[in-house]
Amino acid sequence: MRPLEILILLTLFLRWVGCSFPAIKMARWIDLLPSLAVLLTVIHLVLEKYRWQMVPAYGLTLLLFLLSLPRIKQGERPADKQPSHRALVIVEFLLRLLVFAFVAALPALLPVFRLPEPTGPHLVGTAKLYLVDRARPETFTPNPDDHRELVIRVWYPAQVEPDAKPAIYLEDMNFLYSHMSLVRTHSYLDAPVSNAQSSYPVLIFSPGHIGMVEQNLTQMEELASQGYIVCGIAHTYHAIVTAFPDGRVVPVDSTTANYYMQGSFLPRRVYAENLRIWTDDTLFLINELESIQAGERDSMFVGKLDLARLGMFGVSFGGTTAVQVCSIDDRCQAGVVLDGGMPTDYVSPPIDSPLKQPFMFMSNEDEANRMRRALGTVENTAYSATVRGAKHFDFAADVALYSPVLKFIKAFGPIDKPFGSIDGYRMIKIINDYTLAFFDKHLKGEISPLLDGPSPDYPDVEFQLHIP
Repeated sequence: MRPLEILILLTLFLRWVGCSFPAIKMARWIDLLPSLAVLLTVIHLVLEKYRWQMVPAYGLTLLLFLLSLPRIKQGERPADKQPSHRALVIVEFLLRLLVFAFVAALPALLPVFRLPEPTGPHLVGTAKLYLVDRARPETFTPNPDDHRELVIRVWYPAQVEPDAKPAIYLEDMNFLYSHMSLVRTHSYLDAPVSNAQSSYPVLIFSPGHIGMVEQNLTQMEELASQGYIVCGIAHTYHAIVTAFPDGRVVPVDSTTANYYMQGSFLPRRVYAENLRIWTDDTLFLINELESIQAGERDSMFVGKLDLARLGMFGVSFGGTTAVQVCSIDDRCQAGVVLDGGMPTDYVSPPIDSPLKQPFMFMSNEDEANRMRRALGTVENTAYSATVRGAKHFDFAADVALYSPVLKFIKAFGPIDKPFGSIDGYRMIKIINDYTLAFFDKHLKGEISPLLDGPSPDYPDVEFQLHIP
């Protein structure tokens, strides 16, 4: 929660719950707390802004303030002649505590959390690209004239004006998570690309099924601040929603959603078809980036894309897509899999070739053995980083910050325990540091000591280096 929200709730707790005890109830200062809560609420509404999760707290503040007015005017009051029975005091305390728990639950369970600041030398811009692949019909719609449409979210080193405002967090998802718009991002919408370098290495990111590119926003902002242009693909009809420039909002395909809602993995034939679609989406994006770099289409990124240093990374099935694309297209120079499978896990017979690029496989402990086996499929330097205390959904890094209750969820679709015990901010740091070290070494040619072996700074990461 935000600082003023905490202060409001603390003030309400002292006044509301404290009044269960006669000695506190008769104290003069207790009647001043509702006025303090009103003052804090006004400042909160001005600085931190209203959100509906605080409505019960606003209501309790107003109620206590109105009840306190007669007591403030009355001045000094005599002590109660009849002391309250101890059992009644306890009952009243528990009831008041129950009411306060209801008041505090919503802002605590749906917090306006803090996103870590990027650590690189560049400020970060963000923009959207709308692309249509005229060579591919859209297979998810009945209209034969529909073509495959994609929305690409880009983060990049930027020149930011002093009065520029950060982009709205999860802007396309505010119909579900309205309070998320109050989360402060560190990227600025449509800011000009920085001229600090003539061009920047390019990274392509794919989220998993029913994911969204902003699920790893802290990773995108960190990489952009370190001098990368990062393109996140919202795979239409597989992302949780895709918002197009004309106002259309396309939800996830019902077939995919139904399998997960029923607690089932997708059938292998569906996985195979999805892998083909996602691979084609990615190859199409690379082709479009080449056209942009060549100046064949108008864009702020003309001349800024160093496509000779192109990397890919993805979470879950997005990581599988990264492997598949890199196995068939040597324009990909390096890749990272964040708790994803290999194409051979989903497609039989395999349609991929051995990986000639350096790769990193980050995984939770349940997938550690499978990821270590994946090292043998790489004909280049490869790394395995197993994060202790993490589960599958922790690799969609920012999602663990959405609510503390997520850590207690027992199942999500076919995943028995989606989140592990690791702290969300710690997980973000691990993902960011290892991913950055990998791409810095293999795309920029920089020395990355973190990749030399297990690090004392990361005792929660089991690291393995494979050199063929």
